[in-house]
Amino acid sequence: MAIFSIFSLQDFVYLSLTFVTIYVINFYFNYFRRPDKLPGPIPLPIIGNLHQYTNDLSVWGKWIQSNYGDIGEVWFGNKRAIWIGGTKYLEKILKPSPGNYNARTAPNEALDKLDMNLKGIGLNRDYDTWHSNRKYFTRAISFPLFLRLSVKFTQSLFLEMENYWDDLNRRNIEIDMSEWMIRFFAEAIFLITTSKKSYALKNHHEVLCFPKKDSADTENLVKHVRSIFRSFEFYLTTPKFMYIIPSYHKYSKKLLESFDWMRKYYLPNIIKERREEIERSPIDEELVPDMLTMMLTFNTERDKSKDTSTDEPSEPMSNVNICENLFEIVVGGIDTSTNTFCYVIYYLCQYPKVKQRLIEEIQQVFGSNSKFDVKYEELNKLHYCEAVLKEG
Repeated sequence: MAIFSIFSLQDFVYLSLTFVTIYVINFYFNYFRRPDKLPGPIPLPIIGNLHQYTNDLSVWGKWIQSNYGDIGEVWFGNKRAIWIGGTKYLEKILKPSPGNYNARTAPNEALDKLDMNLKGIGLNRDYDTWHSNRKYFTRAISFPLFLRLSVKFTQSLFLEMENYWDDLNRRNIEIDMSEWMIRFFAEAIFLITTSKKSYALKNHHEVLCFPKKDSADTENLVKHVRSIFRSFEFYLTTPKFMYIIPSYHKYSKKLLESFDWMRKYYLPNIIKERREEIERSPIDEELVPDMLTMMLTFNTERDKSKDTSTDEPSEPMSNVNICENLFEIVVGGIDTSTNTFCYVIYYLCQYPKVKQRLIEEIQQVFGSNSKFDVKYEELNKLHYCEAVLKEG
């Protein structure tokens, strides 16, 4: 009440309007004088371009690209972000050659909250740990035994999924390709990475056949991966001041719980179990060359993939780095692979000539028998198939 003893209500309103006017003028003064201007929608004070946001980054990105070109800018609150939609720019950023960019994000409070700016590969701004993790990752995915194992696991899972589909057809239950593919890739990536099944396919089949069954526990992996993906969108597009709103604060807490589940419970337990399995195994026993086993044995006496001709790190990987790399592989690979596959299937249905040519190439390499056994070396012969995937 003290303030009203000095100012009248009218004075207070005038003062508030003056403050808002000065803030708006200052905002646009700095906006129009900003360095390195790029095309993009004009932002509003405080909220930036969030009033134009459609709750779907891919749809919003397409709108930005169609209206402002392959490279533009948008504002999340008072934070400026560069939006890249052209492949020529993406290739320059992602190309693994000397002089490429290891840090693709500037210091960001949202990513700091997710604890991703100094770990892993994708968003790591610390060059030394980024360089080390990238070397380890490249060595693992280039190991021939790992590549052959990946093909074997993937084919076995697809055959398993086909059996579930046959059962659903007998029950007259509709098959939603997108829902099945996210579980297929969740299962495949987890199996290839750890040699352990997540049972995402089996659990989804049971939920469809028995709708009244509680799916909360049976589909934890898919549920948390989806929540983690939504968290990137939420923290990158939500201004910091909005976290004080109860509904936003509650939603933020729920999203962070998925990070904790994956990083502090799920993956650490799997790493611990595998390390103990390796320690119990005789030194001359061949280990399954999955991603986790290789990361645990890098630069140890059980390392089978060491290439002394390169400048790779000479120290074993820590549990923290292993966990973060697995986290990025599991979380980053599921949605991207699912979307790519579904897009390819959709467009193959739109272009029957392309579909027929693809089938002919597969039959030429593997034969007309649908139960053929896929070999890694034979995949290199699928040139048209590779072109379709890349275009998709």
